[in-house]
Amino acid sequence: MITVASSPRFLEDKTQCDENSQLSWPGIKPSVLTAFHQQLHVDIQKTITGFLKIQAMGSPHIRQDIKLISELVFQHKMASKATLDQSLQLLESSDYREKLQLITQPFFRMYGNADSLVPKSIIEKVNKLAQQSDVYIFKQASHAPFISHADDFKAILINWLLKTF
Repeated sequence: MITVASSPRFLEDKTQCDENSQLSWPGIKPSVLTAFHQQLHVDIQKTITGFLKIQAMGSPHIRQDIKLISELVFQHKMASKATLDQSLQLLESSDYREKLQLITQPFFRMYGNADSLVPKSIIEKVNKLAQQSDVYIFKQASHAPFISHADDFKAILINWLLKTF
């Protein structure tokens, strides 16, 4: 199994453990997803364009990455408002943290060091939850290292596949 710029819980989560400590899961603030829900009802294309820009934030060549990501996304028919809204709801509600330790197949996680959607502080937390997994962090990469670091991405992925299988 291979994941790229992925988190088992997309939404920031703050849960009180006791009166002295607070567990926190880094992620997107609920208010950001609420704003995306609201924007969807005003202008779908503008909302998607804004979301795509966030994916490239942190990349050393942000303009080229945004252009390529946009070309790839907008070459297809636009998803319906209902589908996009349901997708945002999935991001809000999905939580697979407990399931990570159940993974038995080879598991490779790839991240961008400058990802603004999946904060790098998640990496260490997932390391503890999925101790059997391998991880690679692309320096100066955002949420789409397969675009911003395409050649390195392919090389790292092929190397892991050859080493693992």
